[in-house]
Amino acid sequence: MVHKDKPNPTSRSGGCLCGAVRFNARLNGLHYHICHCGRCRKWGGGPAFGAPASVVEFEDVSAFTSFSSSSHGERLFCRNCGTQLLWRMKDGPTSVIWVGALDHSDDLKLENELFFDAKPGHYCFENTTLKLTSDEMKALYAQHIA
Repeated sequence: MVHKDKPNPTSRSGGCLCGAVRFNARLNGLHYHICHCGRCRKWGGGPAFGAPASVVEFEDVSAFTSFSSSSHGERLFCRNCGTQLLWRMKDGPTSVIWVGALDHSDDLKLENELFFDAKPGHYCFENTTLKLTSDEMKALYAQHIA
């Protein structure tokens, strides 16, 4: 009897608006978080919706570029259309795929709100989430942030 491997529910494909960038990612679960930090809000015009990923493989690495947004992180986007793709730590342990860049995200659940103390008062989310402050985030990633 032959057993076929079940597809991994955390494996996702995605890409940019113009189609120049395509990627495959292994998410760290079926959840995403919202980041309220000033950098994410400045970059995208609002909070960032990101799904943590352990593996991200691009079909063509020349199709995207990156911006060093801090001493420890960089943001990747399409060279052609500017679609925001992901944020990752420069030393490699953490990548966060922008949920909008995924081809399929309907089954993902909102889990955390990051840098909650930086959230402006003009929007809110009704979901019950873990809300981490700037100090709590810095403590979690202290060994990666110089």
